[in-house]
Amino acid sequence: SSNQPIQILGMLEAGGTEFKKMWIMGLDDESWPPSATPNPFLPVLLQRQLAMPHASATRELIYCQQIQQRLFASSPEIIISSAQQQEDKKLFASQLIKFIPISAWSTSFA
Repeated sequence: SSNQPIQILGMLEAGGTEFKKMWIMGLDDESWPPSATPNPFLPVLLQRQLAMPHASATRELIYCQQIQQRLFASSPEIIISSAQQQEDKKLFASQLIKFIPISAWSTSFA
């Protein structure tokens, strides 16, 4: 419900909605943009020619840039975050958020 003080939404559900404050998480290099996963039942070349969803890394990158731009315009105050580790694997911030300065407090959490 939009009347609740806290809403947990996916990237697509949040796009186009306005918020007072927003926290966008999961922007690590493994997840954002996601890997291409073409439909196994359609010719991959055709999917790429038609720029179908999940058909190529280029299409995923462009799509995620559009979603991210929409989300960043949805609130005057936004916190973004990315995981530093998943099990034993070290993760890094997505290249799509590298241009955003890291706050001093963000590195104090372990």
